[in-house]
Amino acid sequence: SGGRKAGRIIFGAYSQNSSPPLVYTDWVSNHFIFHNKFSNQKINNVSFNYINDALQLDLKAEYFLITDYLYFTAQPNGIDATPAQLHGPINLLKVSLGKNLTFRKWHFDNYVVYQKTDNESVLRTPEVYTYSSLYYSMFLFHVLHSNLGTNVRFNTAYVAPSYAVGLGQFYNSTPNVTFSSYPVASVFFKATLIRTNLFIQYDYANQGLFSKGYYMVNRYPGPNSLLKIGVSWTFYN
Repeated sequence: SGGRKAGRIIFGAYSQNSSPPLVYTDWVSNHFIFHNKFSNQKINNVSFNYINDALQLDLKAEYFLITDYLYFTAQPNGIDATPAQLHGPINLLKVSLGKNLTFRKWHFDNYVVYQKTDNESVLRTPEVYTYSSLYYSMFLFHVLHSNLGTNVRFNTAYVAPSYAVGLGQFYNSTPNVTFSSYPVASVFFKATLIRTNLFIQYDYANQGLFSKGYYMVNRYPGPNSLLKIGVSWTFYN
């Protein structure tokens, strides 16, 4: 640590060796029956994290080495999911950057991630995904601490997984399907009064601007535009 202005550096590492979950080895239901023997899945991780509170900056680089990766894939000549194991290593590099900008009462919070694997056919992830929030902070009626703004999220196109309802698991289906990718935006208003929080949000406010809808999972379209209203009131002495 070099202080608030110089920031601090955090080095991390872990090694995980986990036995296969029962959904992979011993599962009996109306639609799926599995009796398998798999090796333990191993994950080794090292990370470097630089945090600077004065600059509102958070930079992190991570490396994952995954061995005997457990996943679900489509059955041979079928569309149902079945458990599988990759007997070999998968390398994954992930670099994430969080940067917040503030000008008077305006706030612009950003988070972007780049990730790359050497086995995209098995470990299916978007190469880049981002989340940004632009909002204006105000003090309404001298009692309400309020934020009014918009959130936008986006990810690059990737081979979409399918979903097995009977298992509650995502799986790699065939043939491969890649959907177009567009930003998804929401507008929101959030206010706090002592111990009460109020929020109003309109999800997918830009529906129809780039497309009529979007997919992240094969055969499961994302939700349409939706208005959400919520109140949280905390009682305590």
